[in-house]
Amino acid sequence: MRRGDHPTRRELLVPLEAAARLLPRRLQAWLGAPLAVLSLLFFPRSRKAIARNIEIVGGGKFSRGEIRRLTYRTFRHYGQYLLDYMLLPHMGRKELQAVIPRMEGEEELRRALQRGKGVVAVTAHLGNWEMGGALLASHGYPVSVATALEPDPGVLALREAIRRRIGVETLTLSDGAGAFSLVPLLAALRRNRIVALLADRSHSGATAWVPFFGRSTGFPLGPAILARASGAPIVPVFVTLGDDWIYDAVAEEPIWVDRTDERDADLRNATQRLAACFEAMIARHPDQWYNFFDIWQEERVDRSAYATKSDLPRTSV
Repeated sequence: MRRGDHPTRRELLVPLEAAARLLPRRLQAWLGAPLAVLSLLFFPRSRKAIARNIEIVGGGKFSRGEIRRLTYRTFRHYGQYLLDYMLLPHMGRKELQAVIPRMEGEEELRRALQRGKGVVAVTAHLGNWEMGGALLASHGYPVSVATALEPDPGVLALREAIRRRIGVETLTLSDGAGAFSLVPLLAALRRNRIVALLADRSHSGATAWVPFFGRSTGFPLGPAILARASGAPIVPVFVTLGDDWIYDAVAEEPIWVDRTDERDADLRNATQRLAACFEAMIARHPDQWYNFFDIWQEERVDRSAYATKSDLPRTSV
């Protein structure tokens, strides 16, 4: 898929790390305004795509002025996400928990782990998902993050180094590996770990087409497949930035995947519940959903490349 002029580049991340370490967060927030304006100017395709996605999320309720304001706020919030992400390996537990002082629903994770089957923690490209993994690790939870293979080796190495420093294991999924790409994730669940995944984009492989903001949208079946195979619950987890520039973390109620004779229906139903959970949270924070491409336009273009039901071998999970 063509992602256009995505505002994340390795050459941008290095100076951002220096800025994150040198500038207090209050000053970062102040500087975020002019930087967001520059981003709007230098990344026109991303700007238009964000505006289009916000329009659809709003269901026609947002005026043009409101769409422009939310688009600007998306770039501003994304800049803070990158700054905080680069600061992560330099944060101690005290500093991290000062930035994310509230975690609602932690008992859901604790109870799930007590069953000994692990947890499939799923989130969207919303807020600051990397901070969520760091917060869980700082509380002593065993966290493994599943990530797609990054086309830029430099960015991949940087992300793995950051996660390693904060005590988060990285599990890289190989393109074209099919069901075998899930093997390390299942192994982590069997070690009673929290396996964290981003699941609001389906690039290839097993996909369920479910209603999402009134449109048929492809969602990956991977979380449901993992949960059904392992007996672990799917727990949606979100970390969003508040008006006070402090993060709120929330773990939603678990989604349990049925194990009936209708396997494909079980997977689809769980994925639909997850999509509904994502929809509710994105509707509350449309200016923190970071898809710098027109997600529904690309769904239309690439739909023929996706499976309409699980195409993974039944024996594999």
